[in-house]
Amino acid sequence: MRLPANKEIKAMLIFKTSKETLPKVIVHAKHALMIQPQFEPGEVILIAQTRDELAEGEMPIRYRMEIRRVYEDRDGESEQIFGRKWRYIVEGYNCFALKTPFDISEVQVTRENYRQGGTICHVAPRDAKAIVLGGHLEISL
Repeated sequence: MRLPANKEIKAMLIFKTSKETLPKVIVHAKHALMIQPQFEPGEVILIAQTRDELAEGEMPIRYRMEIRRVYEDRDGESEQIFGRKWRYIVEGYNCFALKTPFDISEVQVTRENYRQGGTICHVAPRDAKAIVLGGHLEISL
């Protein structure tokens, strides 16, 4: 299923996730963070498994979801889901496996370095456009 042509992408982010945590992120459509992120509802998240834990030939970006909201974890929800206390939870929706997983370094048109940095990085607008136009957000049903 392709992203509707009239669907405007507000912003696109990459959330890097360990192999151990990835299934929990997908099942719950939630990601946990220690710092309060500044995101808007509807922004697209590319869920990427950290590179050091990929099997040979496995692509890091295999899922996508959209942001519903960000809230402070005051009830220990992150511990229940992830087995560790985090301060903030990013709740998503439309969490789907991608039809064709990819590596952003093979799709990007800019010289941005998406390998460096922390858990989250913003995708440059030109790269986000290349991802959408290239059909890389198509989902597997």
